[in-house]
Amino acid sequence: MTIMGSVDIQFTNFTQLGNGAQETANTAKETAEAALEEAQNNAGPITDDRIENITPEKPLNVMASGAFKTILVEWEFVNALYIANYEVYASQVQGFTPDASNLVFQGKTSIFTYQAESNQQWYFRVRALNTHGVAGPFSDEAMAQTARVISDDILFGPEVAAELRELSKTADLLADGTLTIEKIRQDALDSINQDATTYTDAEVEAAKQKILGDMNTAVSTKEDKIVRGKTIPVDPVVGQLWLDERSTPSVWRKWTGADWEKLTRNDFSDLTGKVETNQITDKAITDAKIALEAVKGEHIQNNSIGNAKLEIGAITEEKMKWSHHLLF
Repeated sequence: MTIMGSVDIQFTNFTQLGNGAQETANTAKETAEAALEEAQNNAGPITDDRIENITPEKPLNVMASGAFKTILVEWEFVNALYIANYEVYASQVQGFTPDASNLVFQGKTSIFTYQAESNQQWYFRVRALNTHGVAGPFSDEAMAQTARVISDDILFGPEVAAELRELSKTADLLADGTLTIEKIRQDALDSINQDATTYTDAEVEAAKQKILGDMNTAVSTKEDKIVRGKTIPVDPVVGQLWLDERSTPSVWRKWTGADWEKLTRNDFSDLTGKVETNQITDKAITDAKIALEAVKGEHIQNNSIGNAKLEIGAITEEKMKWSHHLLF
């Protein structure tokens, strides 16, 4: 009796414990389901504006490696939800300022291959942007060169290389007979004829008009410098001509800047100081050039002809014979 009573008591206690655990488990389940339902009700798609606005750090370990015609750009990738993408900027100018004109890549990766040409040197900078469009600072500048291909331009310079290429073409033409001396000669003649035709057709008329214009200008200028009349010209210019009609015949004069120099010689007085002894050659004045009675006493100054000026035998009987003056 005593043993049976003890067993009944223990069984009852275990039953009560089992019932309590079941109730606790049910309560926990209900709480979890309620929390899940609330989360599902309040939850939505994860969009950029729901991500925290964190400014990205400056990209680190940016490196550039040149190949033949490409350059591989790499940087340290930050796997963070707030980073939207990376931007790569490139320029051939060292120390360049990144802007929209030199943006060459956008993407969420840590590597980019830039397409270039051989014999080129490029500089690169990288930065990150977050999901709110906020950009972080630019990375340090990285540089790389593509493969250097030795060409004529590099060896000799662009100008010399161009001349060498032209010479090479000429040599090839001469070698295969395409270009011969006769061909060159004919081409040169054709070019000269063409140039001559072009000049004749296009410029003769213009040259003609220019000549006529110059002639008109010369005549006009000459007319401007010549005046005539009995009144002394006012405000003359040096070299201006004046046909002075104050006497008969008229006299030509030229303005020297100080006075009107007489150009027309009417009598011997106009030759005073103009004709010197050394200007008259020996025997220039002969009997035939001196008319009868051309030289009279009033033309000879007193004592102007002395013994020193008369050669011995200069005056002969023959020369003194004169039907009007002396009779022998």
